[in-house]
Amino acid sequence: MQRPTRDDILKRLLPDAQTVLDVGANVGQSAQSFRALWPDATVHCFEPDPRNLQELERAADAGMIINPVAVSDDETAAIEFHLSSFTQASGLSAPSTEYLRRGVTEVDSVQVPTTTIDAYRRERDIEHIDLCKIDTQGHTAPCLDGARETLAAQAISVLQLELLFAPYYEQRDTFLEVEQRLAPYGYALHTLVDTDTHTVGVTYIDYTTGELKHLDAIYVLQPAT
Repeated sequence: MQRPTRDDILKRLLPDAQTVLDVGANVGQSAQSFRALWPDATVHCFEPDPRNLQELERAADAGMIINPVAVSDDETAAIEFHLSSFTQASGLSAPSTEYLRRGVTEVDSVQVPTTTIDAYRRERDIEHIDLCKIDTQGHTAPCLDGARETLAAQAISVLQLELLFAPYYEQRDTFLEVEQRLAPYGYALHTLVDTDTHTVGVTYIDYTTGELKHLDAIYVLQPAT
């Protein structure tokens, strides 16, 4: 039996999504997949790397809203954003051990504004978010902290979270941090997805050491009992 993909699972969970947040949109790979899944949906993309923004804006269609900001736990006018030699590795933290040994280094830094999911939802008057994808290079917990009001209102149906367990950055993700921020509001782990291939049930493991490096976790709001 062929393994399902992330998109298979998302379509099953959300047959007719209307509002999607793509936090850490890079050059629009996921946003374009979401638009193909749900042609009537609006995808709100957040991408602060000026190099990625140029390509993202070229790839955008009428159903995509581009926000040139980082997402965190607070609104700021300017914060340091680290540009990496591998653009998918740029983030609010500089590359650390795991990336450095792979030759991924910081090449520059820029000042970027930040927003929160709560603030953006209020600003845009968004009642409900069907899918919130967060891919922020080890910065998942602060993004969830900035969505506390939205999570408490159970205004997100499904979350896709990239979790980095190896020391790609000084700040690493943990399941404990995620569960502490989601479980109290009725969210439960649904499945695990390979970050790169988006195949369900496959994760990035160093088979020499057995170490789990990173994965995507899909959390789903549970029905009220």
